Amino acid sequence: MIAQILAHTPIQVWILLCVLIALGWSQTRNRQLSLKRVAILPVIMTAFSLWSMTRTFGWHLQALMLWSLGSLAMVACVQRFRLGQGTFFDRQTQQFQVQGSYLPLLVILAIFLTKYSIAVISATQPTSLQNPNFMFVCATLLGTMSGVFLGRSLRLWRLIPTATAPVQVNA
Repeated sequence: MIAQILAHTPIQVWILLCVLIALGWSQTRNRQLSLKRVAILPVIMTAFSLWSMTRTFGWHLQALMLWSLGSLAMVACVQRFRLGQGTFFDRQTQQFQVQGSYLPLLVILAIFLTKYSIAVISATQPTSLQNPNFMFVCATLLGTMSGVFLGRSLRLWRLIPTATAPVQVNA
């Protein structure tokens, strides 16, 4: 059964997986990010998550509420975690210095696997889509995972007002 599912998976799904892995892998290295770049990943992953949810359940009010509540709850949770020691905002360059982390890669893969699983279930057991418990789990999972990216970006953006200009040393 699994071999059939994998064999019938369109090639563009595997291409998307490779792109998402590359995107997640790029997050594992220490790097400098512009203000715009800090906003891009959460926007992309939130759009992908919301698109997945609405494509599966339509614009169902309960699904949207569950997705939103999951996302907001995770944003609140992520705000409680400390940033890595090497993470700061440089006012002079208008760049964030961000420590690498495997968390984005894991969350990207979790969103992909959730979406892939939903697609497989939709194809093999279409009546499951009408099950309120299935909708509850899927919408909440997708929203929660999106909240990780949104919360992480908000934590970084909160560094801006507290950033100090670098001290110039005259030699």
